[in-house]
Amino acid sequence: MEKVKLRLKLLVSYLENEDIKKARESYLQIAEHLGDTEFNKGYSKAINGIVTSMEKKDRDSIIFRIVSKEIDKRDLKKLLLESTKRASDAFRTEEEKGFETAWVDVLSIYVERAGT
Repeated sequence: MEKVKLRLKLLVSYLENEDIKKARESYLQIAEHLGDTEFNKGYSKAINGIVTSMEKKDRDSIIFRIVSKEIDKRDLKKLLLESTKRASDAFRTEEEKGFETAWVDVLSIYVERAGT
């Protein structure tokens, strides 16, 4: 999973630089490293959705608003806390936990970069 997190940092850098083609390539590399578990399917789905939102320039998406710096540090922390809680909810499926964990990983990078 460490390789995945390193590639995720690269992907975030590409998103920030609006290099969506390289972000898509990074997603494909991440997907290659993930096994075929329900958790990993959810993780992959979240990262794919993040890249797709940026490809489509979906101004209403959370990731677009984060990259555009429309969401401040405090709200980033709130989003991170919410995703962390959802990722650990016992009633969630493994796929949902994987999906939320991907968001935790991405949001953690943004919180770290925001200097908090």
